[in-house]
Amino acid sequence: MHIKQVIRLIITFFHIVALLLILLVKLLLILVIFEWYIWKAKRSFEKQFMSYGVSKESAKRISSVYYNAMRRNVKSMFRRSLEESPWMLRR
Repeated sequence: MHIKQVIRLIITFFHIVALLLILLVKLLLILVIFEWYIWKAKRSFEKQFMSYGVSKESAKRISSVYYNAMRRNVKSMFRRSLEESPWMLRR
């Protein structure tokens, strides 16, 4: 191999790694945003229950069930989208 080809391969490799890191950071950012919105919905869910006269402890318990269900749904949505992706390797 010529030195130019080796350098080009090295640059291509680092470029691919950089693009994968950028993709990973963006996916993590999306997950953080989803977590924030779910947390915000949990808080408003608690406030709504307390406005109906439910005790604060009961509202927190009910909203934690809602929060956990929403987190599971978001995580399963991401897993399904990755499993159904044509780019993923099949076992």
